[in-house]
Amino acid sequence: LPGLKVAPGSSYTLQVVAESPHSPGTGALAARTIQVQVQPAATLTSVTSSPLVAVRGRQVTLVADVTSSLSQARSSSGAASPTGTASPTGTVTFADDGATIAECAAQPVHRGLATCLVTYATASAHAITAQYSGDERDAGSMSPAITLKVD
Repeated sequence: LPGLKVAPGSSYTLQVVAESPHSPGTGALAARTIQVQVQPAATLTSVTSSPLVAVRGRQVTLVADVTSSLSQARSSSGAASPTGTASPTGTVTFADDGATIAECAAQPVHRGLATCLVTYATASAHAITAQYSGDERDAGSMSPAITLKVD
């Protein structure tokens, strides 16, 4: 069979025909049409904060990093992998203790990264997560929670 190149998130129709090598040109012995759906690529999402320990009344930057199994490691600039595979797109929604942070819902992913700025008025600890929506070729994923301490 010749090489078959497929794209995640796409569907294809394949037709397989079997002919006898002993009687070429006599027609198909069997034929079958198969629908194939290529599943989106797996992703990993992680979340970090800067600073790691926040101060009441000061902005904290939340950053989600989304990596696709289709991509090799991105450069530090977030550029496409050496193979030319584009970084994931879509959106990330940040949550605090399981509740969506209003100003951090559906943040766009650019070069595999999404950011959001938040400010906390009181001292406390927060379990922050990032939920990646997925796109036409990459599956959605959820980050593990990090604990953001606010002093």
